[in-house]
Amino acid sequence: MFQYAAGLALARKLGVSLKVDLCYFDFTPKFVYSLSCFVGTPKDLNDFATFKEVRSYSGVFLRFVNSLNWYYKLFHKYYYMWPKLRPFFTIGNSVYREKQFNFDPQYFEQSTPKLVIGYFQSERYFSEIIPEIRKTFELPLSILNEENKKLFDSIKSEDSVSIHIRRGDYVSDGAANQLHGVCDLSYFYEAVRLIQRKRNGKALSLYVFSNSPEWAKENWNLDGFKVHFVTGNYSGSYDGIRDSIDLLLMSSCKDHVIANSSFSWWAAWLNNREDKLVVAPQAWFKDTQYNDVDIIPSHWIRLGDRSLLR
Repeated sequence: MFQYAAGLALARKLGVSLKVDLCYFDFTPKFVYSLSCFVGTPKDLNDFATFKEVRSYSGVFLRFVNSLNWYYKLFHKYYYMWPKLRPFFTIGNSVYREKQFNFDPQYFEQSTPKLVIGYFQSERYFSEIIPEIRKTFELPLSILNEENKKLFDSIKSEDSVSIHIRRGDYVSDGAANQLHGVCDLSYFYEAVRLIQRKRNGKALSLYVFSNSPEWAKENWNLDGFKVHFVTGNYSGSYDGIRDSIDLLLMSSCKDHVIANSSFSWWAAWLNNREDKLVVAPQAWFKDTQYNDVDIIPSHWIRLGDRSLLR
């Protein structure tokens, strides 16, 4: 979602169409293209880049690789595993490569269409087209079954707070854990109490979402609040269907406590209430080499410190 939003912002500035490269998914069966769940995202074949188009905008070296299979083997193996080779793979004036994790103002100094490579995890990349991004990432209520419709109605009628506990590969994958870390439960408890104070002691209803829903249900231990554990939607897959149901439900809450996760970031961001409260972890990464200064919008609340990432 960050990549699409940033790409659309640059396309609008240049007055050109945005095309999405889906070739990567041919080599990563664990993941599928799932932006089609949103109302305004590409669904027509003309909105997706062909291999010929991707190759024509690639760095000089990769333009001479005729096989899609070899192109992605070379690019994804060496580009992502060997950072020092990234400048070599992106030589040429038709590629923009994200050079840093924080916002790069040079991104909008591009004067010609580009192959854009990066994560772009900052609202600053699409701040000029926020209304369009909100409309683009709208989710239809028709994706909700009867059980989720009842949950949606409860969320809308209460002083609801979404809690997102991100675990999964942040726990099971050693490299992911060293990079991201997992927010300690004490962070969530403190964040909930903070929201309650700012809401003048209102009786909050907490809606807990997680990609480890049973773990969250077994380990949550905060008294004095009405708690709903949303356990029926997450399937462990990345099909973009069940995930989008949780995204819609989370974004429908009045306030949010997010994890160091782009999933809950977007759930909070898609809530268009002007008076919403969003609490985010002070440190987005466990690894201190990454600059996370731009990832959290200035009007959100950052809480805690790096010691809360386990």
